[in-house]
Amino acid sequence: MADRRKCRSAKFFKRQMKLDPRSAERLVKLLGMLGSNHDGERAAAALKANALVREHGLVWSDVIPTPDADRRLNDVGAKNQDCRTMRGFCAQHSNLLRSREQEFIDDIEDWRGALTEKQSAWLIAIYTRVKKLAA
Repeated sequence: MADRRKCRSAKFFKRQMKLDPRSAERLVKLLGMLGSNHDGERAAAALKANALVREHGLVWSDVIPTPDADRRLNDVGAKNQDCRTMRGFCAQHSNLLRSREQEFIDDIEDWRGALTEKQSAWLIAIYTRVKKLAA
């Protein structure tokens, strides 16, 4: 269970990057449109602002940090390393992997985003099985 939480939290790893100045200016303009008297304009601005944040691989808490955001980023960066360690161990023992597992391990090598809950669970299952076989 602890391994699953570590991988699930890996989504913060990529989020350490911030908006570039041009995108930040665009976001400010879009957020300013949220005060419009026109419902459609407000809705369109909100959708575009959200899309802009997502395009940069961020979530709103990355753009508007909470007081404990830095602590969380540091914790999650360490937890993400655990996922990379598990992936690396599996890659080193590729002779013990099934073909679909090998594809998955190869695919997540350069994965820049967060692993989904399902991906994290599968990585943990693969790692657990391979670790037993390698012992």
